[in-house]
Amino acid sequence: MSRLTSAIKNRKYTFFRAQLGVRRHLADSVAYRAYRATTDIDYFFHVFPDRKLIYVEVPKAGCTTVKRLLSICAYGINHDDDPEAYHSRRKSGLLAPSDVGVKLFESLLRDPETLIFSVVRNPFSRLRSCYLNKFFELKLSDPGNTGLIEQLMGDMTSLSSSDIDRDQLSFDSFVKGACTTAALGKNGHWSLMSAIIPNSSDFRIEIIKLESLAEGLNPVLARLGASEEIRNSLAKPLNQSAPTPGIAWTRPLVDAVRRAYAEDFRRFGYDADYRAG
Repeated sequence: MSRLTSAIKNRKYTFFRAQLGVRRHLADSVAYRAYRATTDIDYFFHVFPDRKLIYVEVPKAGCTTVKRLLSICAYGINHDDDPEAYHSRRKSGLLAPSDVGVKLFESLLRDPETLIFSVVRNPFSRLRSCYLNKFFELKLSDPGNTGLIEQLMGDMTSLSSSDIDRDQLSFDSFVKGACTTAALGKNGHWSLMSAIIPNSSDFRIEIIKLESLAEGLNPVLARLGASEEIRNSLAKPLNQSAPTPGIAWTRPLVDAVRRAYAEDFRRFGYDADYRAG
């Protein structure tokens, strides 16, 4: 693959190097330092220039609910009949940094009036939700699922014989796989939240916990001019997980999560002894 072809395929490369142009300017760019600090800035950052607002998405931490509020309040787009549509930029109207251009994105990051926020979740609850939503009903024998399994496990040969016999990934196997690949940034749904959200001295990111989402979003909703009806709709569940099976947080699984997600527990102030029900 030629260097040009590779650059075209790598949106982060073309966004930050092609638009910034001269390499010596990269060191002075807040946008470039933000790019270096996260796993995929053009996927996880959502920019609202007119509102001086930036949302840093963390999958499996209320992102459907937040995207819904942003899409409705900023653009008047409602997809409540199909919540998955909020994850499509074309359908939701949400803009990536590359959509607004590096110059404007840079100025927003530098502007002290810009509200940059993200929503986090207890790592145990987040992993449980990811398993129920992504893997509980997944058939291992379906070739269409091979890529996702390899992102989680590293290799299909890592699957246990019992999982293969049942044609279903067990919760135990999922957690072990997630802990092994959490720091690699292969899939944001179980990646470290601290690897997605930059920890930068260049700008401040307001951290909202999903456990107190309605209260935490008040400054965001105020900036968006959200109606009382929209505020009340925060209680409306979106993209609920599949029915809860009999999964258990055994001591070995808890210890594995505590080690693999230690930075998330520390940085976002969660109790590493917490167990999802």
